[in-house]
Amino acid sequence: MAKAQTARTPIDMDDPVLLKAAKDALLRCKTADDVRAVWKDHYLKIGHKRLGRLLMGFAPTRGKNNG
Repeated sequence: MAKAQTARTPIDMDDPVLLKAAKDALLRCKTADDVRAVWKDHYLKIGHKRLGRLLMGFAPTRGKNNG
């Protein structure tokens, strides 16, 4: 028997509130385990690429000038 599909509300990965929450959480990290925990909590919300950009200090959103 196949599982019934549930309707999901799409997440806006460029939502400034989500990006700020992830950035603030990364800034509070003290250890690699802290970073892993933040990654696990946020990667489905804003994506690996945006998290990586936040971690490395680059702008997490796309636009005319930043690709």
